[in-house]
Amino acid sequence: MHSVAYRILKDKARAEDVMQETLLKAYETIGTLKDPKRLRAWLTTIAHRKSIDLVRADKRSRANHARAAQEPTAHAGAPVESLIAEETKRALEECLEAIPAEKRAAVLARFYAELEYLELAKATDENPDTVRIRVSRAMVDLRECLERKGIKP
Repeated sequence: MHSVAYRILKDKARAEDVMQETLLKAYETIGTLKDPKRLRAWLTTIAHRKSIDLVRADKRSRANHARAAQEPTAHAGAPVESLIAEETKRALEECLEAIPAEKRAAVLARFYAELEYLELAKATDENPDTVRIRVSRAMVDLRECLERKGIKP
């Protein structure tokens, strides 16, 4: 669990925090584990998802800080463009939430956490080709969702 979190977060202390949160989550939800032989994979998946959540939160925080720093000039110069960018971002977030969790996690790990397919495969104990296919199919789903919302990716 620690190595999975560390590979994603690149921070020993935060990886330790993720490991503790993973064990707490596992303790709270142990009843959902159907096959005890898959305990290791189950714990790794929890650690992976918690790590990706932290990466996403960090990126959102940095984006919010950058946006706040540019707020006066962005809205003064191009209010329409700013609204379109916000609408596109909101649509993307909605589409991400609409796809299955497994696909969403793969896309976020690949593009938000900027993990290579091999790193992602190691983190999830899966074949790199399986991960690559999952991301590819998720991107098709996202593109279709965005097009239904009137946004051309």
